Amino acid sequence: MQHLLLNLEHSLRHNLTDPYPEIPGDLGLPYIGSTLDFARDINGLIVKCWKKYGDVFKIRVLGENIIGMAGADANKLILQEEQDAFLSKEGWNFIIGDLFKDAIMLSDGEQHSRYRRIMQTAFHKQPMIGYLEVIEQEVQEYLDHEIPIKKGKLITYPAMVRLTMKIAGRLFFGVEFSEKHLDAIMEVTIASMSPIHLDIPYTTYGKGMEARRMLAKYYASHIKKNRENPGDDMFSQMCIAKSENGEMFSDEEIINQMIFVMMASHDTTTSTLSSMIYETAKHPEWQERMRAESRQFYAEGPLDYGRLKDFKEIGMVLNECLRLHPALVVLPRYAAKDFVFKGYHIPKGSRVAISTYATHIDPRVYPDPLRFDPLRFSDERAEHKKTPFSFIPFGAGRHICIGKYFAEMEAKIVMSHFVKRFKWSVPPGYQMRYAPPLNHPIDGLPIRIERV
Repeated sequence: MQHLLLNLEHSLRHNLTDPYPEIPGDLGLPYIGSTLDFARDINGLIVKCWKKYGDVFKIRVLGENIIGMAGADANKLILQEEQDAFLSKEGWNFIIGDLFKDAIMLSDGEQHSRYRRIMQTAFHKQPMIGYLEVIEQEVQEYLDHEIPIKKGKLITYPAMVRLTMKIAGRLFFGVEFSEKHLDAIMEVTIASMSPIHLDIPYTTYGKGMEARRMLAKYYASHIKKNRENPGDDMFSQMCIAKSENGEMFSDEEIINQMIFVMMASHDTTTSTLSSMIYETAKHPEWQERMRAESRQFYAEGPLDYGRLKDFKEIGMVLNECLRLHPALVVLPRYAAKDFVFKGYHIPKGSRVAISTYATHIDPRVYPDPLRFDPLRFSDERAEHKKTPFSFIPFGAGRHICIGKYFAEMEAKIVMSHFVKRFKWSVPPGYQMRYAPPLNHPIDGLPIRIERV
């Protein structure tokens, strides 16, 4: 009871007063604030505040006061210089709560370091070489026989979801997922995007939590068998993985990591693939450049891990889409101590968030920032390398995405085979609209498509 009363007192104080009178911005009405604008267009809201108030501003969302921070300097402070003072777990709990409890992204300090020491064994070069073969097999089978093209039309996002989920099933569990398990993983993913996190039956979040419980029960039933007779899949390897110090995951830790990995491994990649298909539909010259490169690449020999770096054109398109359409648009943190940034005092206990998107369209770093221009990432220009922490699609510092190289490898393989097989387009003037917080096209991105 005392805990509830303290939470109520904190909530009332933060919604009926302005705890940050010196920081520019408009908190708006109690509890409501900018919640509707946040749900409709989180990037638009942040950019509007950034342009009006500068690199530090305040907003209110769902009854929480948040200090927004934009630009490379803010990223450097939070992700590297003072990372121990900005807690990821308390930052993310506000957004995805119990759905991904104790996952590597929602951990800090020694717990986070321990998780990374154990999990990184799954992303060393040798396992990655094995993943490559499985990815290519699944991609070719899907694009040749299963992709749901109807009358020359493809709804891109759900088609890519299906493909990346098939890949994840094979790689992480060594099986073809049943429809029940596919639906459960999607329920958890959809629930993570819900603005209201109450575990009530039949609500979006309630369905996600029920799906999480079902997945947890399924994973728990396989841990003992995997420890006794492990396969090559990541789930098996997670059950027996040891750090150099001999540390292993408990059963509950395995379950928590696998539920998170299943979401993270497909949803962010699917978002990025959709963005690549969208931008190259609007800029067909880059579609042709990728197609020519892919044909030349495979004419010179089979896919090999060491040759992935030769996908120069695809790599530049990938990076430009990660810049313009980052799958993760904000990185929330909780301030564990007082700090000062650009002359503003930000007290301990504050919720802060850095904007990936605002960073990526900062004209101080990227000239004409809203223009699609993959050559920004050419060796000659390399705009993203001139200012540290100005390109953070996978985060940075200690919390940089552990699956970064896996995601890049998967995206390159999928796109190289996709562009070899198909040409695609969108109607003149079509603009794809995204739904936060994990960027995905609201209409699924319908395209006209034909085999070549």
